[in-house]
Amino acid sequence: MATTACCLVAAPPDSLPRADSNSVPAGSFITFLGTGSSTGCPRPACLYTSTPSRPALASKICAVSRFAAAGNPLTNPNYRNNPSLLISYNPTRDPNQRSNIIIDAGKTFRETLIRWLPTLSISGVDALILTHEHMDAFGGLDDVRGMQARSADGLAPMPVYLNHCTFNVVKKTFPYLIPKPVDPNAEVRMVAALDFINIKPFSPFSPAPNLSITPLPLVHGEDCVCLGFAFGSAQSVLYLSDLSRMPDDTAAYITEAGLKKRPEVLVIDALHMKYEHNTHLSLAGAAKLIREIHPKKAFLVGMGCDSFPPHHEANIMLKEMFKDDGIDVQLARDGLTVAVDL
Repeated sequence: MATTACCLVAAPPDSLPRADSNSVPAGSFITFLGTGSSTGCPRPACLYTSTPSRPALASKICAVSRFAAAGNPLTNPNYRNNPSLLISYNPTRDPNQRSNIIIDAGKTFRETLIRWLPTLSISGVDALILTHEHMDAFGGLDDVRGMQARSADGLAPMPVYLNHCTFNVVKKTFPYLIPKPVDPNAEVRMVAALDFINIKPFSPFSPAPNLSITPLPLVHGEDCVCLGFAFGSAQSVLYLSDLSRMPDDTAAYITEAGLKKRPEVLVIDALHMKYEHNTHLSLAGAAKLIREIHPKKAFLVGMGCDSFPPHHEANIMLKEMFKDDGIDVQLARDGLTVAVDL
């Protein structure tokens, strides 16, 4: 019987995503690398079969999953990976002075890197920041090695900024990623080179020269403190990706002491459009904070896959919902780039 050889054929260079210098801001910008919930979107269970045992229910609860599974994820706003944000800092507009920092490296991190980073005019990532100790925030740390260049001296450690609680969980989950004394008798294994740096609430740190980021504690379920962040010289961007309740000291920082003017951009958690949740904000909770903080623009992230209408329909709804507030509110989408003044 004849056999057929099978091989891997490289994609033609012209079919690969590439940076378009006309679409990437020359100055500082943020790019949403992931905007979904922990499960992402589409949900696998919604795609198992075209004839589910409860078709009426499945068509209702899986509608957006099926939209998300159609076509190319590069152009499908319903396809969402775990929450993650690129901060590309370049106040001088000199391409040689650009610094790139990513907030969170969750379970979908590798997919995020290969989908979106080639579409941006950046040459590498300089640091990571972790919000909290759940897998949708740090589960992709092992994949950092895939974006680290090898040299004769090995991989240069990448700074990872995180709080003490998150570090303890990372240490138990990925013990081989924790720097330790060199054992001359141990096998040399290629793993990500990471330099873990502790950060504390309300204590600014600088992952890049002249870029100040302030950690803001958030309640993410009553048993977890997640870090949000205010960044930029005027703290013009607020990133609050995972919260069920804002502590009084964080609210005071945002509304009274820390922010000197109206934020340019607020990124805020909203898991469900209709239902309350014990570890995340609903749309109603997010809307309350949006109106209190009163940014110029607000982007929702962390949406449950089928808990909002399809992306374009949801944004029409949000525009109507906030039309009297003077705030541009919309669902974020993976790959969305926004120019910011940092």
